[in-house]
Amino acid sequence: MMRNAIATTHKVCRPHPKRRPRVPVLVVLGGDGAVEIYGQGLAVQFVHRLTVQGQDAERLADQYLDATLPHRLRPLYVPTHLAGQDICRPRSVAGEVERLFRLELVRELVTLARGPATVPAAIQRARRAKS
Repeated sequence: MMRNAIATTHKVCRPHPKRRPRVPVLVVLGGDGAVEIYGQGLAVQFVHRLTVQGQDAERLADQYLDATLPHRLRPLYVPTHLAGQDICRPRSVAGEVERLFRLELVRELVTLARGPATVPAAIQRARRAKS
């Protein structure tokens, strides 16, 4: 199963004197729709929002979600507590290879613009591929 890391905390934040320390959390969204949450000391609860069309239907779906939330989690479900948001976009191996190749080209173009004496390897490969 191919996995895409979406949100990550890679360093420990300095504690703010008036706020509790943050807990590092890693959310991994799989290409097949699987969601994995990594962290220590977390109490994670998954709930599903219904997919609907139209404003009235969205309002009903929100009311349904509110009604089915576990009681202990209802105080969390407010906009000010939203810690992060993203949309899971499927990523293929070929697409990731292309993205990394383009990233390497951009990095080497930046290096070239700064004045190295040799032509970067990625540019040489791109020139060979065109001919």
